[in-house]
Amino acid sequence: MIIYQEQVLQIAQVLANYSLGEADLLRRAMGKKIKSEMDEQMARFVSGAVENNVEKARAEFIFELVAKFAGYGFNRAHSAAYGFIAYQTAWLKANHPVEFIAASMTLDTGNTDKLVIFKQEADRMKLVVNPPSINRSGADFIVEDGEIHYSLAALKNVGRGAVEHMIELRDQDGPFTSLNDFAQRISPRIVNKRMLENLAKAGAFDEFNANRHQVVKAVEAMLSVAGRMAEDREAGQNSLFGLADGPAEDLALPAAIEPWLPMEKLSAEFEAVGFYVSGHPLDDYMKPLANIGVDTYAAFAQKVLTKGASGGKLAGTLTYRQERRSRNGNRFAFVGLSDPTGQFEAVVFADTLVQFRDLLEPGNALIVRVEADVDGEDVRLRLQSAEPLEKAAENIATGIKIFVERTNALESIATRLTNGGKAPVSLVLRVEKAREVEISLGNKFTVTPQIKAAVKAIPGVIHVEDV
Repeated sequence: MIIYQEQVLQIAQVLANYSLGEADLLRRAMGKKIKSEMDEQMARFVSGAVENNVEKARAEFIFELVAKFAGYGFNRAHSAAYGFIAYQTAWLKANHPVEFIAASMTLDTGNTDKLVIFKQEADRMKLVVNPPSINRSGADFIVEDGEIHYSLAALKNVGRGAVEHMIELRDQDGPFTSLNDFAQRISPRIVNKRMLENLAKAGAFDEFNANRHQVVKAVEAMLSVAGRMAEDREAGQNSLFGLADGPAEDLALPAAIEPWLPMEKLSAEFEAVGFYVSGHPLDDYMKPLANIGVDTYAAFAQKVLTKGASGGKLAGTLTYRQERRSRNGNRFAFVGLSDPTGQFEAVVFADTLVQFRDLLEPGNALIVRVEADVDGEDVRLRLQSAEPLEKAAENIATGIKIFVERTNALESIATRLTNGGKAPVSLVLRVEKAREVEISLGNKFTVTPQIKAAVKAIPGVIHVEDV
């Protein structure tokens, strides 16, 4: 049965002798859901209905039926308008999904919580959302060749004015060609250190230098170049044709800066974006963790909602911890975690918080044991225990075979491998196009997914294979 607001007014008038003004007060009381007001209205409604020869029990039943309207009702005109908008929105999403998601993300550029939801929906629909790029991204979420380019203005501490300044430079003199070119052209009055660091952490300069750690360390040098070039421009040290009289300022990158490990790189990306865009720190962990009974959050939530599961083990990176104090003075906390299937929250009660507080620090990768309850369509989690992910990963590690094409990668490989385990490691050196030499390093290594990913990232390493 569907009841519209105007029908509530008519029912009150005809059945219980309400005036139009009184009927509108009834409608407002239902909308506010204030029990004291509803109790008063029920007494008034029943007395009026009884005067019209309606049985008291029947009048009470009708009031309760009408009162349910407060949970979902609209007036009829609003229902029609919203229904039409819902139809248009559904049509756009079905027929132009990339443009629809990009426009939705642009609408909520400043709301990271909403952007996370849209990114998850894009992943579900198998749409590509590219990390931000200093040359391809804009102030809004841009669609190009069926893919979405992440907005520069959506990054933390990167203002829209600074992004518009960079876009103006691109439009005037073409795309930036290097970090040095970028530094020479920007205004240090508009672009500051924190902005540049977050652009680097988010991967906006990857097309010039994929070592985000080195780019972050070069930010002060970039601003120095930008400052000196800006001073020269203001002093008029340009030729009549706009060409510099002297040689261009060179940007000196700091030497010997090791690239971040994959988990470090993604943690920095999270700081700048508010969630993971190019991957997730646990991507390499989830398959081996499944072998020891660790669920993804999406799979676990589905089990809770459909099969009545009440507990399990999850893996996640801790994104926040918010401590509160209960009425009896005990401290408890809400913690946010993230895995490749989404973000989720768990409550941590006082005893558990005391026991595991040192582990529950943002950025830590953990395996947590949780209990779950269902609240409507939502899954509520209570954290029971936590342990470092790396500790568990040591117990599921396998051996690896490392394929190398340049011997200068060997020193970096040695620094990445950890002795003291039982995993076998071997090197396969490519000495000629069709010739390889395999060398066993023994069965004495600890090889976690993070270590494996770190070895993969070493320049000169062609491939890493499980054995």
